[in-house]
Parts: sequence; structure tokens; C-alpha cells
Amino acid sequence: MKFHLKSSPGKVDVEVVPLTEEMTKVSKDKEVKALLKSKDFTGKYRKTIWLRSGGKRTLLVGLGKQNKLDEEAVRRVYSIVVSEVLTSKYKSFSTSVPTSKLKKDLFVGAVVESCVLTDYKFSKFKKKKEAVDEVVIVTKDRVEKIVKEKQTICENTLLARDWVNMPADVMNPVELTKVAKEVARKAKLKITVIDKDLKKKGLNLIDAVGKGSIYPPRMVILEYWGDNRSKKPIALVGKGITFDTGGINLKPTGYIESMKSDKGGACTVLAVMKTMAELKVKKNVIGFMSICENMVGRHSYRPSDIIKSYSGKTVEILNTDAEGRLAMADALTYAEKHYKPEVIVDLATLTGAALVALGEYVIAMVSDSDKYSDKMFKAGQKTFERVWRLPLYEEYLDLMKGDISDIKNISSSGAMGGRAGTITAAAFLKKFIEKTPWVHLDIAGAAWYTKQYYYAPKDATGIGVRLMTEFIRNL
Repeated sequence: MKFHLKSSPGKVDVEVVPLTEEMTKVSKDKEVKALLKSKDFTGKYRKTIWLRSGGKRTLLVGLGKQNKLDEEAVRRVYSIVVSEVLTSKYKSFSTSVPTSKLKKDLFVGAVVESCVLTDYKFSKFKKKKEAVDEVVIVTKDRVEKIVKEKQTICENTLLARDWVNMPADVMNPVELTKVAKEVARKAKLKITVIDKDLKKKGLNLIDAVGKGSIYPPRMVILEYWGDNRSKKPIALVGKGITFDTGGINLKPTGYIESMKSDKGGACTVLAVMKTMAELKVKKNVIGFMSICENMVGRHSYRPSDIIKSYSGKTVEILNTDAEGRLAMADALTYAEKHYKPEVIVDLATLTGAALVALGEYVIAMVSDSDKYSDKMFKAGQKTFERVWRLPLYEEYLDLMKGDISDIKNISSSGAMGGRAGTITAAAFLKKFIEKTPWVHLDIAGAAWYTKQYYYAPKDATGIGVRLMTEFIRNL
């Protein structure tokens, strides 16, 4: 999709005219004026009407009341615009920028976000893709910078969606590592891959999870240094289970089919690292991707196994379907020990309990830091990739203590998906961080939608790219 800033619409298939309820009273176009007078269109929020004005196709779209207009309202309105343009088989449209309480650069930024994010179909295995090729934004304001930034961030969100949507026979641990290497090469990121030396280096939990697969597990580390004045980086850790069978504790039908989505956290981290480099963000950021395939095989790890983690703590395996936390745990310890970061943020499709608690529309957050969780909450409100903090009381940490090991990989409060499943999974991760402030984002619900919701598509949503970019830039 190409964006152009012009003083007039030029030659486009459709002219989109956004109107608030107040603006419907002042239109100069005769046909529009007559329509408004008939009250068939009143500028009501998200309402649209097609007309042919002066030989051109025009789409009127309602923005609602001026005092309620914000960035998310604009995103939702333009997701409807893009959907209507696509449904009508058009390839281009223009839009004006109305005068309202919302600053023009914010309005334009929200339009760009919505257009890019809505105009998405996972079409890797299809011959034909319907798409909007061109959007003309009619304005004399200098908003080139925000258009470029929003387009970069959102196009990387689309990449994250593509990577997550790729089936496991294509996007296995080896292939995902190749993708990371190519991203690093183009974005000029330093990349380190630890695969054959996992056990030698003591990364036994990551190694255990991937032992049942024909594709060896690995940890990929991406480094972006954008600020020479700061020595402490921000660490991002992403769960990258390219397919999760549940291991020996095999997932049943009805749950296993979408498990290519279990790499969502790592794909988000990769897209964020790419974004940092392309926007030349003045921060230091290190991305960790724990990449495994949790399969059933003769070398699979078993319930009752006790494994020594990178931290030195031993973990008793009570359920092999609680594998993501194992792969994440070693990476968290490694990040803290070797990079001494300012803060560690992990993103993981970790628990079905997060979906039970908050549904698909909110990310479950657990943190030991009021400061950083507050900043994450504000970033979520700004981007509308919203987070909600759950408690991490001592009682939850106690539930993870082992009987014959230091820690067990599921709590004593019940089996998988039992009581406080999202919190106890986070409590497990907390055991592997000593001093560094930490924010855990369980994106299990928000990373994979069961149906389209405005500019977020069915299946992979790419959640977290916009959120983390906002969070990092505002630290």
C-alpha cells in the first residue's frame, strides 16, 4: 500500500469524506447537502453511505461527535472504509482530514495504521490477493514523518502476522532462524544463534522442550544499539514454539489445530527489533527468541523428569504441555546474567487461562515493577493493544515450590488451566529473574483471534509490535 500526501484527491477510484455529526451542517457540495438535509446520513459514528457526486464515487463516513473523536475511533472508522472499498473491488481512495479536537497528525497517523492493518490477508498459499494499492491523504500539513513511522510499524506487524500464520511444516525452528538471520542482515542487527551448544552452555530447559523434534531447538539473540550514552539495554524475550503438540501430555482435538500460533511471542520480538533499527530509535534493545518445537518422539522429555536450568535451579516436569515457560526461563536468566538490562519484558502465548480471564481483546500482564507496568499500561491505552495487570502475591510464588526439586513447572493448585493459571505461570518465570525489573505479557488470547475485529484479522493479529514500540520509545 502506497500513501501520498496531496492538496487534492487526484485520480482515485473513491473519494472518502469523513464527517462528524457537527460537520454535516456545513457541507458545500450540493448532492451531499441534499443528502444531509434528508437526514439519511447524520455523521453518526461508523455509519457510511455511498453516492455519486460530480461523476465520482464518494463514500461518506461518520466520525460521530467531535468531543468523542480519538485515535482508536479513527482506526475503527477507517477499518470500515477499507473493508467497503475492498468489497466494492476498488483499488484506491482519497480521504480528507477534518478539523476536530483531535490533532491532524494524530488523525493521519491513525488513518495510516488502520489502512495498513485492515488491508491484510494471509495469502502465502493463495494465487490472488485483493488489496488497496493507493491511499491519498488530502492535506497541506507536513505529516510525512508520522506517515512513514506508522507505515513502518504496521508493515512490521503484518510480517509478524505472516510468520505466525505460517504452518509448522514450513516455519519450523530452522526456518524461523533463517528468517531472523535475514531480518538481522537487512536491518544491520547483530545476531547470535545458540543451537548445538545449548546443553554445553547449560540451557537445558530449552534443550529439553525441543528434544522430541527433528528440528533442533535454539536461542536466537538480536542486538540493537541505538544509544551510545546508555549502557543498560532493554531486554525482550519471546516464546517461539513453532508447533506445540503438548508433548507426551498430548493436546486433544479442538485445541491442537491452532498451535502454530505458539510462536507469537518470538515473532513479535523479531518484528520489534526490525522496527527499532528501521526507525533508528535511540534506545539499546536486545531481543531473545527461544525457538523449539514441542513434539512427541523417542527423545521427548517426560513427566517426572527433573532438569537443571541455566540459573542452576532444578525443575520437576509435571506436565510437558507447560513447555513455553521452560523455554522462556532459561532465556530470562541468560538475558539478566549477560546483559544486565534496565528492564526485561517477555511476550508469550503462555496460558489458555489468560483467554478465560480476559478474552481475546486484552493482554494479561504480571509484573514486579509498578513503574514499568504503569508505563506498559499507558502504552497499551495509546495503541489500543491494551494490557491489564494481575497480582503476583507471595502465595502464588509459593505454589511453584517443588517437593523433590527447587521448582515444579505447574502449580500445586491444580492441573493445567487450574486455579490462577496465568498468574502461577508468571510466578514460575519470576523464579528465574533475580534483581531486574520485569514485565510479563501473556498474549495467548490477544495474539490469535477467532474472527476479525475491525483492523485485527482472524487468526494471527501481530499483537505487541505497536505496543512494544510505544513502550520502548517512551522509556
